[in-house]
Amino acid sequence: MASQSGSPLDAPAREQWGSRLGFILAAAGSAIGLGNIWRFPYLAGEGGGGAFVLVYLACILGIGMPYLFAELSLGRNSQRNPVGAIEAIVGKRSAWLIVGGFCVLAGFIILSYYSVIAGWAVGYAVKDIIAPGMGFEAFVASPGMVITLLGVFLGITLLVVLGGVEQGIERWSKILLPVLLVLILLVIFRSVTLGGKI
Repeated sequence: MASQSGSPLDAPAREQWGSRLGFILAAAGSAIGLGNIWRFPYLAGEGGGGAFVLVYLACILGIGMPYLFAELSLGRNSQRNPVGAIEAIVGKRSAWLIVGGFCVLAGFIILSYYSVIAGWAVGYAVKDIIAPGMGFEAFVASPGMVITLLGVFLGITLLVVLGGVEQGIERWSKILLPVLLVLILLVIFRSVTLGGKI
């Protein structure tokens, strides 16, 4: 029987990462979102180029990194979900449990719009092979297409998550992150070889 102390040793056994590389790739995969690849260059250009990038990097160092280390420390120490991790530190009756609940809610909200955008990305990549002449506006104008792609993306996500930490998330991170790196290098090479003004 678990004690009332909330010690991580009293928590039920949880799945672990198979390797340090797998954890690093999975963490990088969660941090390198579509927004960084798709929206960041546009915002950097609109926001002042190099000045925007400097402010962005300052925010990452001043806000993002401390948050990342706090989250990693809390999760590693408690071996629990956000609500359980905070409960292990402050107890079951603390108002701080609301923070853990907001973490779960934030993940749900992010998934709600991210799934649509990721569905577009997967569908548009396939469309570019099948019907390269169709523009993006025409592609996303069909609600049926958008809902179908959303379902496809959520189905793929569900299969990965059902595989667990090591056989699901870690395995696919080891495959997809190197693929992403190759694609980014190809896009960089293609963009610097295009004609026109620099």
